Amino acid sequence: MSLTALGNRSGTGFYTERLLEVLVSNPDRDFDLIPLLPKGLRADRLGDCPSGRIASSLRLRWPFRLGGNRVTGGLFRDLDLVHYPNGVGPPQSATPVVATIHDVSPFLCRETFPVVRSIYLRKALREVALAAKVVLTDSRWQEERLGHVFPACREKVRVVYPIADSLFGEDLPNSEPVADLPTDRVFLLMVGALEPRKRVAAVVEAWRRSDFDADLVLVGRWGWKNRRLSVTLDALGHKKRVKEGAVSWRLPDGRRLRHLGYVPKRQLAVCYRRAFCLVYASSFEGFGLPVLEAMMSGCPVVTRPDSAMEEVAQKAAWYFDPEGDPGSLGTVLRSMSLDPSQLRSRVMAGKARARDFNEKAFYSGVAAAYDAALR
Repeated sequence: MSLTALGNRSGTGFYTERLLEVLVSNPDRDFDLIPLLPKGLRADRLGDCPSGRIASSLRLRWPFRLGGNRVTGGLFRDLDLVHYPNGVGPPQSATPVVATIHDVSPFLCRETFPVVRSIYLRKALREVALAAKVVLTDSRWQEERLGHVFPACREKVRVVYPIADSLFGEDLPNSEPVADLPTDRVFLLMVGALEPRKRVAAVVEAWRRSDFDADLVLVGRWGWKNRRLSVTLDALGHKKRVKEGAVSWRLPDGRRLRHLGYVPKRQLAVCYRRAFCLVYASSFEGFGLPVLEAMMSGCPVVTRPDSAMEEVAQKAAWYFDPEGDPGSLGTVLRSMSLDPSQLRSRVMAGKARARDFNEKAFYSGVAAAYDAALR
């Protein structure tokens, strides 16, 4: 298994982390797991991972069919199968490949990526999709789009839903400190990298225009192509840098927006538990992991329809259109606040739905893909 994405604080990194944990700890596993480790990977990222083989990132991320077998060299020697959890790896033919392609946004939303990154990902994902024996993806919604981009691969695509860290389903003390998280104000929560595909600027503008009396908290690192978001934030009002590197903006009506940056999992779980709701408006996701984390935590979810997130949340969420109808966010928030029984009902539905995404189903789906690739 290639571990190039391990520790990168993104969806592919969290997926790789959970995949590794589940495979290593499952007592029914009847195969040996050999990690393919990029040079320089921090030891604390490996957990209980068995010893593996070390290679340069160039070898592990090689995107060209030409030279694929040569680049792997002895790296794949004596292996029966290799898994690329982030869909990137040498598109070689000597050893059967299972590739997890989480989404095809570099093809269908290429304007939201830096040019060089978009070119690389389109090349790497296309070659791996064609070379793989089995392609895993995270939702039926994404399967449909993957089949549109790679029609020749439709028959080898399997949907295996990801899972979130069990920490989000645990009871945690509300006293857990989180730097600059509001303690005396209702707040809405957004989780994810600040990049165009997440539609953060659209949500900020919809929140600003609404009359719903709640702060907005952004959790996530700065991504790329954020000029529009920076302009939107700086137009809100007074900007203030606070402790731990967090930044806040105060609107004339007294509401505040806080950007906390990256937050460790345990503190993120506390954020979900304290938030009025999670607002997740990404325009293109393979799954939408924060939606599952929120449901496990008992946090109400507001997201966009016709998306992978709707497939995950189903009737447990509320839905709005951040671009087509910015006023719909305020309408949804008022509806939630005026109907506590409906709020409780959907939170309970979210917890029940979250149990469908469990380690047993995840392991079974991945193991079945391995078996299919070896036939």
